[in-house]
Amino acid sequence: MAGGESIFKAMGKALWAEILTRDYEKGALSFLILAPKGQGKSTLLATIALKGIELGDLVLWRGRHRDFWPRLPRGLVKIFVHEHDELSVFKIRPGTQNAVDITKQLDIEKYKTIKELYRQLESGRINVVYEPSYHQPSEELKEIAETNAEWLPGRFFWYDFLDFLAKRVDARFLSFCIDELDDIFPAGASGMLWKALEHAQHSLAELRERLVWLYGTTHDPAHIDSRILKKLDGFIYLRGALVPKISMMPDKNAPARLELGEGIIEIRGRGYGGFEFDKLPHDGHLYNIRKSWQGPKVHVTKRSIKEQILELAEKEGPERALIKLREALANRQISKSYYYLLKSLIEEI
Repeated sequence: MAGGESIFKAMGKALWAEILTRDYEKGALSFLILAPKGQGKSTLLATIALKGIELGDLVLWRGRHRDFWPRLPRGLVKIFVHEHDELSVFKIRPGTQNAVDITKQLDIEKYKTIKELYRQLESGRINVVYEPSYHQPSEELKEIAETNAEWLPGRFFWYDFLDFLAKRVDARFLSFCIDELDDIFPAGASGMLWKALEHAQHSLAELRERLVWLYGTTHDPAHIDSRILKKLDGFIYLRGALVPKISMMPDKNAPARLELGEGIIEIRGRGYGGFEFDKLPHDGHLYNIRKSWQGPKVHVTKRSIKEQILELAEKEGPERALIKLREALANRQISKSYYYLLKSLIEEI
């Protein structure tokens, strides 16, 4: 047992070292960090982003309305918002209504296009990028998604962005951190989104050669489109993580025995092992992030059931969203398996 434990730790140390090694011959890898809410996914993602700065990577962080980046040192964070969006950030003392607008204390810059945004990214900083509330798709994306729509929901921005990264001419390593990867690559997609995801898997396959390290997080691997899941090079499991069926790790219950600050790294074809990471300092405050569209009035195509349900849960509460979800199942708009997937997402809000 002791021998097995030492091998497990040694392998984990070696695999963690591989994540922190930059080799132009080997290129880059992509990982999915798995764990239930509150088990350290965002902390580990931020740790990886900070390590990326130390390694000299160009570090990119996908911004969200509930996010971890406000906990990081202000000087390390650069925020990018689309020219037609306005971002406001409030700092709140727990247990009070004392919200302080800290927006002017932040380094925020506007961008117009993906190419312009890429030129604006800064080395030595965590570049937090907020997708536009509405995205004008490229002609390539229109062709892929088989649409003539001039505007699409903001998440489609990332498909054009990934395509840009897959074709970039740049010899710098880039670390791309995406909290809640299932927001962009959801399971159960249909229509234009399904077609966009079909193309996204090819973009992901190109990232290794383009020196792009991709790190995503999710609560459940079943929430990620299966085509995307198969393109990832490895998984990082934290306490209580669900291990995907495609994993080669024989003991699928191993994450249940982990403690906070412990994890298991698995890289396909290389094995798996344990590692530890430290909790990042916290200033004890909560943060509220708001993004509002200030641009022209736009008409977007009908949103997915998932987008409608989750927005309803945010605005009117989980109970109202669950009623709507049951109606969608009764009307055969969704399958029973997709019903339970969305139900689990609502319960996490």
